[in-house]
Amino acid sequence: MAKGDIYLFLDADVILEPEAWLAEKLAEFERRQLDVASCTIKPLGGSALDKFSHDVYNVYLRATQFIMEHGGGFCLFARKAAHDRVHGFDETITIAEDHDYVRRIAKTGKFRVLSGPGIAVSVRRFERDGRFNVFMKYLKVEAHNIVKGGVKTDLNYTWGHPKGLEKGLEKR
Repeated sequence: MAKGDIYLFLDADVILEPEAWLAEKLAEFERRQLDVASCTIKPLGGSALDKFSHDVYNVYLRATQFIMEHGGGFCLFARKAAHDRVHGFDETITIAEDHDYVRRIAKTGKFRVLSGPGIAVSVRRFERDGRFNVFMKYLKVEAHNIVKGGVKTDLNYTWGHPKGLEKGLEKR
């Protein structure tokens, strides 16, 4: 139903800050003539370990952007024409469908990680499921994506938010 030429996909629990963040990212997307783009991340709260793990992800995201595109659903910009060309997200993929979406667009278009400050993302999955467990699940999914493509089986991953998250986000 979207009518614009550029789509923006965000997780529900990200925070766009500072106020000019979105305008700056959109201007860069246009200036670089990208078809799809993502950005780096920074944890909302959490521990020093969360900051470190997000920094590691950012290094990986930037390092692989030219050879194995990644774009997290926490923040994706996409041109409508590119979105339509790949027929949107593959809804048969159960986890990391955002990475598949970016890779399919990048086959015929241009993907890059946007520069500057990252988007503030929730650490709710780390807090709910345990940092090691989430890391291992993401590592398993990444290996599957590299070897076999998108995950189309159930990994017993539960979605949703822990009780009280909404109040925590309202305070920010």
